[in-house]
Amino acid sequence: MNSQPSPTAFIDYTPAPHAHRHDGWTAPRQRIFLAALAETGCVSHAAKEAGMSARSAYRFRLKPEAENFLLAWNAALRIASTRLVALAYDRAINGVVEETVQDGETVSEKRRYSDKLLMFLITHVDAARFGNLSGPMDGSNPLAGYDPVAAARTRLPALLEQVEAEDRNNADPEQA
Repeated sequence: MNSQPSPTAFIDYTPAPHAHRHDGWTAPRQRIFLAALAETGCVSHAAKEAGMSARSAYRFRLKPEAENFLLAWNAALRIASTRLVALAYDRAINGVVEETVQDGETVSEKRRYSDKLLMFLITHVDAARFGNLSGPMDGSNPLAGYDPVAAARTRLPALLEQVEAEDRNNADPEQA
């Protein structure tokens, strides 16, 4: 990873109780792990960032007293999945370049597209319009009448305003 994830990313997270060991799952380590997991979606990378092993992370999340950690873990994976969906869209639309190398030099490039990936994305991300193939088989559609594109268009101006307001609040006073 190029950058250290911010341990404040899960500032509202209430750390799970841990054995009072300097080398255990301390509150700062839990926050670092969760921030890295939200960024990468990879448990082994997140554990490494926190200075722990992936195996100990899996064990810790199953402890009865670590329910908050498990809930935050699941939330972090949901956050990471948005990045993966964006990557999948990019691959579906722009394809992936495959190089042919001979004697250590690239002699040709071919761009491969995935219609299957594109079909998967549109049927699952916009199920109301394109039908969720994994939905109910009885013909009922709980999303009938819901237009996610219209909903996104309605919400977008407020979301952009929130981003701009946050930028204004975080601006350096000397630059303003």
